Amino acid sequence: MKKFIFVIIIFCLTVTSFAVLYDKIVFTENKNITSDFAVFSSLALTGYIFDEEIRNMFPRNTEFPLENYTDGKVLLGLNSSLLAYSFLISDKELRNVSLRSFQSFFAAGSITYVIKNIFGRSRPYTENGKNNFNFLGAISDDYKSFPSGHSAFAWSVFTPIAEKYGKFLYIIPLFISAERIAEDAHWTSDVITGSMIGYFTGKYMPYFQLNF
Repeated sequence: MKKFIFVIIIFCLTVTSFAVLYDKIVFTENKNITSDFAVFSSLALTGYIFDEEIRNMFPRNTEFPLENYTDGKVLLGLNSSLLAYSFLISDKELRNVSLRSFQSFFAAGSITYVIKNIFGRSRPYTENGKNNFNFLGAISDDYKSFPSGHSAFAWSVFTPIAEKYGKFLYIIPLFISAERIAEDAHWTSDVITGSMIGYFTGKYMPYFQLNF
């Protein structure tokens, strides 16, 4: 699986190089960025205040976790298939949307990785409480709750797709985010913050666009 991820990364870097040579960086209109930021920030703050209460009320799914079916590797595989299909049917728009999802994915992953290791927040199942942070001391995965990587990856991949082909597709990253709470792997504020990272990289981050 590590070799697969490595191949995908090399492929994306290669395609991006072609984009640099043959086209330009595209900037999305950001007229809604302030309102979107206000909404996500308010939700994240509210989530943090009520993290414990939401955890106690949220239906649990710890017996049949979907973690391995909704992680970054699966999302990369799905988007790789989408990109391959775009070449097969010669759909330039789909090709660029898929490429944009790749770029957003790696940006969101990088941001999430850094924040996880800075804050070192303990996961709900450790029973350390919502306020347990080990700043710069995330010694194990048990202390990498904030923000949710699954949520960041899902929203980063599906935001460009949903913005292009229909906002109903947001139900997919929304389901993945909710499932991370149900599996007791993340606090609600972790999930909202991860979703925010993925959404903003997917919608507002400048991206390279292909010209062939």
